[in-house]
Amino acid sequence: MKKVENYKPHEAFPYFKSPQDMAKLCGIGENTLRTLMDRGELEFLPIGNRRLLYIEAILDYYHRHKVSTPKTC
Repeated sequence: MKKVENYKPHEAFPYFKSPQDMAKLCGIGENTLRTLMDRGELEFLPIGNRRLLYIEAILDYYHRHKVSTPKTC
């Protein structure tokens, strides 16, 4: 198998996902994702009456809400 140069993990998946698909992929429930979109905490792309999520929006959400481990002496 050839090594792919300049590979980015998100390129292996479609760039946009529905909340149903993203829930399966990221482990956050579908209703929670919809609530986060309603609150404006997750970016999404509105297409008609559908809302599609960016993979980077989930990664950004993870980064903003991560909890660091306490430093020990």
